[in-house]
Amino acid sequence: MFLVTGHPRSGTTYTRAVFSEAGISVGGEHDALAESPSRSNDIEGVVAWPQVGLCPDRFDPIIHQVRNPVDVISSAQTLTNGAFRLMFRQTAAPRRWHTLLRPRRLFPFITRRLAAKWAMHTWLEWNRLIERQNRVIYRYKVEDIKQEWPGILELLRLDKKPFPEVVSRDTNTRKGRFSRLTTDDLFKLDTSLATAIVEQASRYGYQL
Repeated sequence: MFLVTGHPRSGTTYTRAVFSEAGISVGGEHDALAESPSRSNDIEGVVAWPQVGLCPDRFDPIIHQVRNPVDVISSAQTLTNGAFRLMFRQTAAPRRWHTLLRPRRLFPFITRRLAAKWAMHTWLEWNRLIERQNRVIYRYKVEDIKQEWPGILELLRLDKKPFPEVVSRDTNTRKGRFSRLTTDDLFKLDTSLATAIVEQASRYGYQL
């Protein structure tokens, strides 16, 4: 069973819709998790983010999907405490993060800066976690998915299918629910993290 994965808000919901519209049966975040074995033998793969941290050995091959980190980090400000908790427990974590979960839940407007810094941290660490998986065979930018589509199907050993034009080209499913950040904003939040993000983004083909 294959896995297409990335950091949360990297467009996996959009990509799952692309696969489904193309007639390829795929699962999402609740399929093949460590806590509950795959609910169906009918799915050909999973397109979601948590599985690479919880049960990577269940998938072969794995494809790494990336998206412009400024877009990802902006949208990831809306991630729940549960999502941050899962990522922090699977990767290197900021100091005292667990003591800040309750204040963030009670005072979301006051802690927006905290959410943005956490999103910067997890963007780096979660993508690094994906890179360490020996079953990762390819990485592509979701912005280029239409051009990449034939190659993705070949890598996943799936039948050739045309890219489904009926799918919306908007990879951002949470527009309007967060404040858009800029590269300058990232440096104002944390110079060290921002420098590492710019360097890693460059390796992925993004110039911030």
